[in-house]
Amino acid sequence: MSLPLELQVDPRRSRRAFLGLLGGALVLIWSVFAVSLHLVSRNDQATLAARIQSDALILEEHVSRTLDTVTARLNTLAAISDPDALNDGRLSSEALRDLILDDRILRSVSLVDGSGQVVSSSSPDNVGVMLRPDTLTGPAGLTSSGGVRFGQAALGRDLSDTSPAGASSPRAWLATRELTLGSSTYRLVAVVNLSLFENLWARVDVDDFTELVLMDLNGQRLLTHHGFLPDDQALRAPLLAALVPQPAGRFVFGPRDRYQVAYRVSPRHPAVLVVIGDLDRLAQARRSDTGQFALAALLASLLVAGVLGWLYRANQRYEAAVVEMSNQARAITAHMLVSESTPDGAITSVNDNYCIACGYEARELVGQNHRIFNSGIHPPGYYRVLWETVLAGKVWKGTFRNRHKDGSHIWLMATIIPFVNPWGKVERFVAIYTDITESITLSREVGQERRRREQLAQVNQDLLSAVHTDPLTGVANRRGFDSFASHLPEAGGRGPVAVLMLDLDHFKSVNDTYGHAAGDEVLKVMARRWSQQIRDSDLLARMGGEEFCILLPGADLEGARSVAEKIRLATCSTPVMVAEGDGRRPLPVTVSIGLAWAGPHSDATLQALLDQADEAVYESKHGGRNRVSVRVS
Repeated sequence: MSLPLELQVDPRRSRRAFLGLLGGALVLIWSVFAVSLHLVSRNDQATLAARIQSDALILEEHVSRTLDTVTARLNTLAAISDPDALNDGRLSSEALRDLILDDRILRSVSLVDGSGQVVSSSSPDNVGVMLRPDTLTGPAGLTSSGGVRFGQAALGRDLSDTSPAGASSPRAWLATRELTLGSSTYRLVAVVNLSLFENLWARVDVDDFTELVLMDLNGQRLLTHHGFLPDDQALRAPLLAALVPQPAGRFVFGPRDRYQVAYRVSPRHPAVLVVIGDLDRLAQARRSDTGQFALAALLASLLVAGVLGWLYRANQRYEAAVVEMSNQARAITAHMLVSESTPDGAITSVNDNYCIACGYEARELVGQNHRIFNSGIHPPGYYRVLWETVLAGKVWKGTFRNRHKDGSHIWLMATIIPFVNPWGKVERFVAIYTDITESITLSREVGQERRRREQLAQVNQDLLSAVHTDPLTGVANRRGFDSFASHLPEAGGRGPVAVLMLDLDHFKSVNDTYGHAAGDEVLKVMARRWSQQIRDSDLLARMGGEEFCILLPGADLEGARSVAEKIRLATCSTPVMVAEGDGRRPLPVTVSIGLAWAGPHSDATLQALLDQADEAVYESKHGGRNRVSVRVS
């Protein structure tokens, strides 16, 4: 059989089409370039207004959250302070230093007495510094909603840094909180790190045509980024006038309304975030971008020309590619099972491999429908989905169990490809098959063998579990305990280990008074309670009668004591309900516990620990019962 592939190439028409595409693409690129410059010029003001309003909102929220943290720190420290705070060290320099350890917001927190002297501070250099009153109080009206007052901005980085060389703008902002200790008034003074805001602004404000300013409510400039205004007076007057009726807004000022300003007042703190946009600088930036736009248009033109040139060369290689595809199709038919059929399923051709697999000759199959291979295993819906897929022009993949000419079954993995004409209509189907009969047979044999092995393994596991489990309580028996202990390392290299021997008090009288059924109920309830008090890595085992043992690998002495005490309390805290006559009655139960513990370097064997635990149980019994006795090796 063959898979016909027709070659239709018109070099002159292709050349004209590529030249037309190139000309149209160049016209489109440069038209977009011209329209883009026009739109950018028209929308500069709107873009800048949206930009500065967005920056003002984001940065004001950051400032407010940062000052919220400062206020919360000072209010928390004030809340936990009382007249004894100075004496018991809660306001010592060490305590204040621990409070702001690795804090990026606060450079220091200090306690200042009524005279303005620093008596303790998270920064040792601040202790003893004398502060002016106006430094602490600041102008009127600069109090946060949390009762913290923000004072003057400082050029220095901290209270002790009063005259920093070369400092021209504030680097810190002081926040104070009054504190009454006894009859004296103190102030908690926090130094806010203004560089924290500067670091964020450096990442947000990357354009030279916007300026970021942080001011207090009196118009004092605290921090500036990308400053280009010659002085603050031209900004301060319209800003303070705008703050009165509107805590957030926008206005313009300067010649030709050159400067657009967006501002936001912190709702909880005396801080104003101002973003200033310079239309002249923005225009200069756009002029510099024009060259970049032109370069981009040029690069796009070159890219389009290169792509179309590559496509043209690819089109020239089309004929060779089609021939190669034809050769590959021939190779596929030589290796795989291949059949062709009409859209209604009538077979038009098959290859030799297909005939060998199904037992028919080609002349017997041509004109027949594929239904002659139907083995009856696939439901009608299986074929309905197949036909809906391929008639829609989509590839279908699946598996068939077909009937051989001799009546046996063969398994085929199929891929059915619809071949369409230029109008998109399906003309024929080409099906490629792989004979997987041997794989299916082998898979079934392997699956059956695996199921037999799993059944045997489950039987062995059930037998092993029954041998190592106490049938009454469901915990490990003596054999299970020995098996668990055999996996522990030898003495001297196993790490710490603890053994708890548990013996129910007066258990014989329970059996004698209420019967063995009541005794069995007590044993089951106690085993369940004790299992809830130990780790998954520990082992609870019934050694015989009312005697139990708990093995705690890796437990230290205090941990083992804690487990023993929890088991003792779990035993005696809730009585066990046992049958009596026609009803039930609560039966108090207690346990005597012997604990033997060996450290990581002890040479004591596990048997020695068991003997010591037995001795400790005997001591608990004779010491009054319902208690824990300890032996340490």
